[in-house]
This record gives sequence, structure tokens and C-alpha cells, in this order.
Amino acid sequence: ISTIGILFQQESGDNFYFLLAPFGILVFLGLNRIAYFASFFTLILTLGIIYYQNHFSPILPMQPELVSHNYIITYTLVFLFLLLMTYFLLHINKKMNKKLVSATEIDTLTGVYNRRKYDHFSKNAHLHAISTQTPLSLLIFDLDYFKRYNDAYGHLLGDSCLVEFSRVLKQNLKDDSSILVRFGGEEFIMILTNTSNQEALKIAQKIQKDFHTLSIEHVRSPINSVVTFSCGIATNTPQNYKDFSLLFTEADKNLYQAKKQGRNQIVA
Repeated sequence: ISTIGILFQQESGDNFYFLLAPFGILVFLGLNRIAYFASFFTLILTLGIIYYQNHFSPILPMQPELVSHNYIITYTLVFLFLLLMTYFLLHINKKMNKKLVSATEIDTLTGVYNRRKYDHFSKNAHLHAISTQTPLSLLIFDLDYFKRYNDAYGHLLGDSCLVEFSRVLKQNLKDDSSILVRFGGEEFIMILTNTSNQEALKIAQKIQKDFHTLSIEHVRSPINSVVTFSCGIATNTPQNYKDFSLLFTEADKNLYQAKKQGRNQIVA
């Protein structure tokens, strides 16, 4: 429409809008051959129009009322274009932020959160528990004799086992306010907000039952023919910030106790 307006007017100033075109092309198409070609074509078209205006009269001079209509249409299109480009840039920015979060807070193997996310979430969950005076439960899971499993079956099957275990854990998350984290190796942590010790224990028992039904063979385990896990649980209604480190220490102690008692156990 700008091109037609320019060819039918002596001096419209519409060629200024062609400066917007390369920005739009590169934003919508990205840096590739098609975008470069389209930008180059726009430049040639702009130079051609300027040359035409300087050397030729309008093809068919517009009536004054049509000139005003052309300006209204052009301004409207430019405004809509800028609006669309702004939306597109914001959409790209949002997607990039999500990818950044995914790259820094998601464990690439299992798809659950990693330790970085744990540090951020645990602080917020703890502060929320203090302000609402609700119980906060922390569960630490550790696959039994997992090094022996890797030695027997190889790391690819070991990775598959971790993925299956994390899937069972995720299925048993209480709600969106809770979180599952791969803390390192075969160790996973679940933080359950507003959850009593008894509730946390029931969830862990359900996970144990669900995981056992998978019957993932483990010939090197001295305690069972399939892969099992040990779990330590701790719960408190925190009064101050220091209580969270105590909560983790208590859950870790209970995990150690579960292993000491023969593994494949839950200690709360």
C-alpha cells in the first residue's frame, strides 16, 4: 500500500516507512538467507521508488481525499506492524526465559528439577511455612546398591532406571506447591508443603509400592531381586530460618538409619 501511495503521489514521505521493513523481516524470519534476500529486495525497491519520484511525475495523481485516506491506511498499518512486532519480541523473550530456566534448573536426564532449583524453592517454602505456621516435610530417596546396578547392567540401563524412578516420584507429588529434585546421582529430594509426617509417610509408602510393581531386575542387590530404595523423612513447623537446615539434617539422619537397618525401608 505504501508503494502504491508513493507511485501515485509526487511527495508523500511514505518511503520513510520502508526503513521499518528490514527490522520486521529480521525479527520474524531470523538471520537467514531468505531474510537477507528480503531485506536486500526492500532496499532495492526503496531506492527505485526514490529514483522514480526524482525523475518522473506520478502515474496518476491522487485526489486530495484519496491522499488523506492513503495516509490513514499507512499509519494504521505501521501502528499494527509495530504492535505485532512488539508482541512477537515479548513472545520470543518469554520463550528464551523458559529455555534459560530449563537449562539452569532442570535435570537433563530425568526432567525433574536440579539442585539449583532446590536452593531457591526450599527457601521460599520454608518462609511460607513460617508465615502460615504449617508443617513442612522433606523426603530423601536413595536407590539401594545403585553403583552395583550400573556395574552389572551398564550406565544406559542405569539412566533408564533413574528416569523410571523419577517418573514414579513425580506421579506421587502431592500438588503444584510441592517439588521433586534430583539432588545428585541416584539421590532425590521431595519437599511437601503443608504436609504432616504421617501424610509424608503414606506418600513414601505409595511410592515404594508403585516402584516395586515395575520390578526392575537387580541381580547384584543382596537384599532383593529388583531395584529398591531407602527413604528418610523429616517434618516440622518451622519457627525461624535455621530450622530448615535442621529439617534436612534430620531427614538425612533418617535415611542413614534406613540404610543401617538393612535398606529398602522408610524411616520417618
